[in-house]
Order: sequence, then C-alpha cells, then structure tokens
Amino acid sequence: MNSKSIFDPKAFKDATFCLFNKQSNETDSKEKEELLEENDLLELTTDSSSQKKYQSKEKEKEKSIEKYANLKELIIKLNILQVKVELGNGSSTRPIVAVYLSNIFAHIQNWSTDILLSSSIQVELPLFNDHLLAWEPLIEPFIDEKGIVQSL
Repeated sequence: MNSKSIFDPKAFKDATFCLFNKQSNETDSKEKEELLEENDLLELTTDSSSQKKYQSKEKEKEKSIEKYANLKELIIKLNILQVKVELGNGSSTRPIVAVYLSNIFAHIQNWSTDILLSSSIQVELPLFNDHLLAWEPLIEPFIDEKGIVQSL
C-alpha cells in the first residue's frame, strides 16, 4: 500500500455521500408515504397515542394511591418491659411486686374506620416473699414437657 495515496485529496464530485444519492432519497420518500398511509396524520404530529397511554397509567397510579391513602398502620415490637414496685425510704427499700412483659407484638390497622388488631404478649407477675427473701410467681408461667415457656 502506498502511504502517499492515503493523503491524496479527492474531488468533491467524485465522493459518494448518501445525501447526494438519488436511490436513497427515493426509498426514504416511499417509506414516508407508506408510514403516512398506515397512521393518522394527527396522531403522528401530536403523538396522542402516547398521551393516552400516559393518562391511563396515571389513572392506575392514582387508584392504587387512593386505595392505600386511608390505610393507617402501627406495628409495635418490644423484647421486654419490666416494672418493679419497691417500698421504703431513701436507700433502704425492698421490692414488693414486679411485672415482666416480654415478646410484645402489636399490629394495628385502620383504627379510624374498621379496626384490625393482632397482638401477642407474655406476662409474668412475681411477688417478693420477705420470709424466704425470694420472688414467688403470682401468675405461674405455663411450661410444656420440653421445659419451654408457652404463651396462652
């Protein structure tokens, strides 16, 4: 290959460009005419079909938003809540009663219209025995054969 021929300029009339090619212009005009015959001119210029699709999608979104707009929901999860009542003065106090609430779960929905509530909780209520100096259960936990505390 001759490196000098790469940089030799050509005359403009010898160059072939698709813009100046008559065959490509004729095929493009035929395709345009077929496209105009198949589709409505107003639809092509205003693109009303895409507007209709967009409007229908917006209506579907609005309906789904309206469906969940009035939904009110509250979920509460707590591992343990302890309340101890002690009797005495200053630094010399002694425990009387305790309340242990564990595995607290509450799911509340639509409290202003049709309330739906599901919840679970484990409760223990021990009293302090001064004679034994130990906690004794007032509400006994339910323990199965395997030794697992069951909720009722």
